Amino acid sequence: MKYVMMALSSAVLVVLLFSCNSSKKMDSADSYLKYQLSKGACFGSCPVMDLEIYSDGKAILYSKAHYRILGKYETMLSGDKMNELSALFTKNDVFQFPDNYESQIPDLPQISIFYSEGTKDKTITGKEDRPTKVMELQFALEEVVDRSDWKLLEAIANDNTQVKEEKPEIIPDEILVTYKEGTVLPRWFKKHTDNGIKLIKPISQENRIWLITYDTNKLEPNQALILIQNDEEVENAEFNKVISSRGGNR
Repeated sequence: MKYVMMALSSAVLVVLLFSCNSSKKMDSADSYLKYQLSKGACFGSCPVMDLEIYSDGKAILYSKAHYRILGKYETMLSGDKMNELSALFTKNDVFQFPDNYESQIPDLPQISIFYSEGTKDKTITGKEDRPTKVMELQFALEEVVDRSDWKLLEAIANDNTQVKEEKPEIIPDEILVTYKEGTVLPRWFKKHTDNGIKLIKPISQENRIWLITYDTNKLEPNQALILIQNDEEVENAEFNKVISSRGGNR
């Protein structure tokens, strides 16, 4: 009987040890990406980075350009900080917002916020003109980026080569305009005389696409683009880009 009890006790102990080890492995395996903040390049020196925060509190920062630290970094967030983020994302009801906020201004970084509840995910992408509650979420994640306890995992060169390659080559004083059918172009140009808007050349008569310019002493590039985009006789407008296949002289 004594040996039977010892055998049973040993068996129970093995089961308990196995259960504990399995529980630890499961806890680690169950950690998932809970928050992410991604900031893209602009035409200037905007910080370019990705912040990832996992459900177990581990945070990874991939800082790529124009920030005080560059490279891959890691830190651990406290339970209080994780609860604070969770409360904010719940209060601001992240799932109520559209997935994307369209922007007509190319000279701004694309910003993406990701959130997961484990069974349900949400991503919000945009540039300017996002709701205050979305901006609050961004600022809360940026506070994590600005922590001073990041530990370097992998350094990168401080030459911003990757970001330079991502920048589109635009010509800020030239705008491609697609006019709505029936637009009388001489009258349209006369309407915009005060801003020095004038024709450079037609690109496609069939598709009603013309290349125009404006007085850069009167309008900033983004002001000019928005002005033209908001014109009721314009179907579409965008900055001209350096494309070798278009050919011709300016």
